[in-house]
Amino acid sequence: MDAVFDEPNDETLAAMKEADNLTKVDMSNYESFLKSLEFR
Repeated sequence: MDAVFDEPNDETLAAMKEADNLTKVDMSNYESFLKSLEFR
């Protein structure tokens, strides 16, 4: 039960916030997916 109700530590919270800011990948079709992977 501890794993279900345990609060994440500061490092985990920071990683979660960073993950929210990542660029989204367009997977609506293969061509768009490849284009979204290109470096900007």
